[in-house]
Amino acid sequence: MGGVGAVVFDDLPAAARFRTRLEALAGGGDLVLRDLAILQRRPDERLTLELQRGSHGSFWGLLVGLLLWPRWLGAATTMVDDTTAKLDRWRLTPDWAEAVARSVGPGDVAVLFLFDDLPEGLFAAVRDTEGDLFPMYLTDTTRATLTDTFGGVPSHG
Repeated sequence: MGGVGAVVFDDLPAAARFRTRLEALAGGGDLVLRDLAILQRRPDERLTLELQRGSHGSFWGLLVGLLLWPRWLGAATTMVDDTTAKLDRWRLTPDWAEAVARSVGPGDVAVLFLFDDLPEGLFAAVRDTEGDLFPMYLTDTTRATLTDTFGGVPSHG
């Protein structure tokens, strides 16, 4: 069972150090990393989403655009409520999105990633770079549905 992770940092250099550690874990075979994106919330509230690992961006665009951005604005619309209900059925919980949105304040950076598992080396990398980890575990079926619906990397292999 894999999932979606977010590790939140106070600045871009700390996020870059973590991304380097994450890529090293993946390169060494300790972590199966399916996709990766860097989300920066600038002090003026603008968002920058940098896609990594050949991602198409649809998955991350949905995650940021429909789950995180409305929470930062305090917006509650029918579209957001409908989308949240649909994603909740897929076990992409609003609680996770709210926790991440609360943690990514102006000037903060989040490293977002799809994973197959979370090895001890990842937890050590989070501690060493002083990030806040927000993992959300998904069943294989849920992850496959999300990636098939919204793009991104294949759910297997």
